[in-house]
Amino acid sequence: MANIALVVGGVAQAPRTPAVIDKRFGAGSMNTSFAQADRFTSFPALCMGIVVLILAGCGGSSSPDQGPQQPDPDPVATATITGVAATGAPIDGATVSAIDANGDAIDLTDAATGADGRYAVDIPLDSAFPILLRVTAADGSVLTTIVSQAPTMDGEEVTAHVNPITDLVASELIDTATDDAAELATALAGLGEGEPGATGDEVLADLLGASVPFERFASDADFVAKTEDGPGSVADAVLDVIGERAREAGQDLGVFLAALHADEVAPKLLEAPSFQVALLADRIRDGIEEPEDLGAELRSFGALSDDPSDPADDVFETLVASLPGLLAEVREQAGMELENPQSIATAVAAAARVLGETLQARRDRFGDDDAALVDLVAGETLRAAVSDLMTSTLVPVLRELQGSMEDAQTSEALAAVSQRVAREAALALSSLDLSRTDVDAVEVARRFTAERLAGVNAETIAAIAGGTSTLDEVVPRSSDVRDVQQAMREIIAADPSLGDENLVALAQGRWNEDRWNEFVWQ
Repeated sequence: MANIALVVGGVAQAPRTPAVIDKRFGAGSMNTSFAQADRFTSFPALCMGIVVLILAGCGGSSSPDQGPQQPDPDPVATATITGVAATGAPIDGATVSAIDANGDAIDLTDAATGADGRYAVDIPLDSAFPILLRVTAADGSVLTTIVSQAPTMDGEEVTAHVNPITDLVASELIDTATDDAAELATALAGLGEGEPGATGDEVLADLLGASVPFERFASDADFVAKTEDGPGSVADAVLDVIGERAREAGQDLGVFLAALHADEVAPKLLEAPSFQVALLADRIRDGIEEPEDLGAELRSFGALSDDPSDPADDVFETLVASLPGLLAEVREQAGMELENPQSIATAVAAAARVLGETLQARRDRFGDDDAALVDLVAGETLRAAVSDLMTSTLVPVLRELQGSMEDAQTSEALAAVSQRVAREAALALSSLDLSRTDVDAVEVARRFTAERLAGVNAETIAAIAGGTSTLDEVVPRSSDVRDVQQAMREIIAADPSLGDENLVALAQGRWNEDRWNEFVWQ
C-alpha cells in the first residue's frame, strides 16, 4: 500500500501506524499514545502560526513596490494677527491683505471680516515687520493700520484693529495708498518699532485731547464694534460720533478726520462740550445710564482723569452726573405723546443736541469759562429750558409725522430736520440770560423755535426725502447768533404781551471773528 502524506498546518506529514506507536509507548498506553501523537502532530502548525503573526505584526505587504513611509516635514511656524475693522459700525465682509517690510504681499487664508468686523489671519513667524495691513470693504473703500509688534513665538497672537484713526496715523507715517513695492518697503523698513504708537499718541493728543492713548483704537483687547447684539466700546462710540459729524458735513469720514487733523487749532474734541454731550448721549442710548458706570468707563478710556476733582474735567464730570437725568425726563415727557420708539429717540437726540450746542456757543461766542458752564449744567434753569423747548415744539411735530417713520428715507429726512431745529434752538438759548427770574426768556426761544418748525409737515418731509426740496428750504439755517437775536427782537416787538423787559435778557456785545468781546448782560 502506498504511503499517503497528511497535510497538517500546511506541512506534509507521513502517516504513523499503530505498530510504531506501540513500539514507542507500549501496548498498554494506547489512549495516551494517541493523545500525545496528536499533540506532536500539531506542533508544526503552531510554529507556522507564530511566523504568520510575526509577519503580520511587522506590517508585511503583498506589494513589493511600496517603499518605506517618509516622515512629515516640520510645520511652518506661524503667528496670528487678529482685530476688529470698524468705522463705528463694524465692516462686514471686507478683504484683509498684508504687505511686509520687504514690500512683499503675505499669502493670507480666511482673510475676511465677519459680521462683527472681526478677522484673524495667520502669517509666517519670520515675516518682515512692520507690516501694512489693509482692509478693503465691499464698496472699495480702504482702511489701513501699521502692525509694528513682531511676534516671537509660534502660535502667538498680535492684536491690530483697523479703523479711521489707525488709518489717519498710518497715512501720517507712510503713503498708504501706493502700490509701489519698493517704496512701501523703504517706508516700512524705516519705521522704528515704537514709532506708530508714538505718532498715534501725538495725533490723538491734538484730535481728542484728554489723555486717550492710541492703543485704545489700535490694539486694545476691549475694542468692540456696536452691533444689534450689544453696544460697542467707548473707542467705537467716539468713532460713531465723529462719523455722525462727518455725515452732517457731507464728507467722507477719512476726509473729515484729515481736515480736523490739519487744522491749525487742535480740535481736542473730548474737551468740547458739544462733543462731550454727544458721546455721553450715545452711551446712554446704548444702555449705560448710571453716572457711576459712565464715569468709570470714561476714566478707563482716558477721557476723564483718574482724579474726579481734576478741574480740567469739571464740565465733563458735571455732564456725566446730570445728562442721564435730563434725557430720561425728555424720554418720559415725549413718551406721553409719542408711540413710535423711533420718534421718541429723535426727540431725546434733539434735546441732547440743544444742550451740547448751547454750551458750545456759550464757550465759543460768549467766552464763558468752565466755572460758568458748570453752573449752567448743574443748575435747573438750562435743564428745564431744554426739556420744555423740545416737548413744546418738536414733540407735537413728531406726533403728526410718526406714522411715516417706518420709511427709511423719510426717517432720515426727519432726523436731519430735528438736528437743524435743535441747532437753531441752541443758538436762541445760548444768547439768553437764563438766570433772570423777572422775565420769561424761554418763551421767546420757544416762539423762535416754533417759527423754524412752521414749514415742517408730512409734505415737506417727503419732499426732502425724495430730493425735490432741500433742508435749507424747509428750515432756514441762521448764519450766526446775531441773526437769531435779531429774529427774537422781532418776536418781542410783534407781541406787546411779551413786554420789552425780555430785551434785557438778550446778549449785547461786540462781535469779531472768534467771539463776543467785552460781553455784558444789560
